[in-house]
Amino acid sequence: MFTWFGDLKIAHKLFMGFGLVLCLTLAQSLISWDGMGSLVRRSQVVSDVSRLNDALGDLREARLRHAMANGGADEAKQLQAALEAFKPTLAKLREVMVKPRSQALLSNAEQALQGYSANQAASFGAYEKMRTAQKQMGVLATQSFATIEQIRTQVRALTDAEQRVVRSEAINQVRENLILLRYHVRGYTGNTTAETERLMNAQIATTVDDLPGLIARFNGDFPQQFQQLQQQVQAYASAVEAFRGEVGHLVDYRAAMAKDIDALNAVIGQLLDDQATLVASDSQFARSLQIATTLLALVIGAAAAL
Repeated sequence: MFTWFGDLKIAHKLFMGFGLVLCLTLAQSLISWDGMGSLVRRSQVVSDVSRLNDALGDLREARLRHAMANGGADEAKQLQAALEAFKPTLAKLREVMVKPRSQALLSNAEQALQGYSANQAASFGAYEKMRTAQKQMGVLATQSFATIEQIRTQVRALTDAEQRVVRSEAINQVRENLILLRYHVRGYTGNTTAETERLMNAQIATTVDDLPGLIARFNGDFPQQFQQLQQQVQAYASAVEAFRGEVGHLVDYRAAMAKDIDALNAVIGQLLDDQATLVASDSQFARSLQIATTLLALVIGAAAAL
């Protein structure tokens, strides 16, 4: 081959050499443009994945505001809007990230969001039930105090001074127990901690357990009012229990949502890592081809000069 190449005229050799060099230069340019295009596409994908990360930050912030507002309606709308912000970006990534691993990661992200959405909807329901229980507690407390006031009015009208004193002390104790119960319940609903729950439970037990003995001091008088009062106190305690049950459910929902957010954060991190790896791989491949074509062009140019 080299003998045949050496027999060629110098003009022919130069023509062939420079022609091949020109072709290789063109190929090198195409490789460079393709590499640049690949990097641009990768950068766009990284930007889209970063939008997922930004949306996750917005979701965390909206979730915190919602919790601090005790499930406020406006904060709930903002939280739902933050959750919906993931959908267009995920749909776009589905179209451009076609590798099986990327599709699997996107499926994991969608699964985490679906789980979060279900737990979030359940937490909205828990907040609504808690508000309903609080309204019931307010109505029942008002009714209980009204019943107590009726009994106190009748006690003050008694002609027997001794009975009036004994029964006034009893009904005032009932009223004081209910006031303390209302106080500790408000402390618990405003700040649901183990300590506020303990104080509330102790006062519920005192109010409910002391009521029959205090009623017994009336020797069967005012039976209708006391029956009504007992029903109101029991209903109030049931409303408190309903509120406490929803608090427990809410704790579970929040824990589940935290796990969903952690899973989503892990998926986004993996997507970003994969894109960084692909960017490095594409850059290395483009550089390798450029080096190879450059060396080949030098060899051909040198051969043409022989």
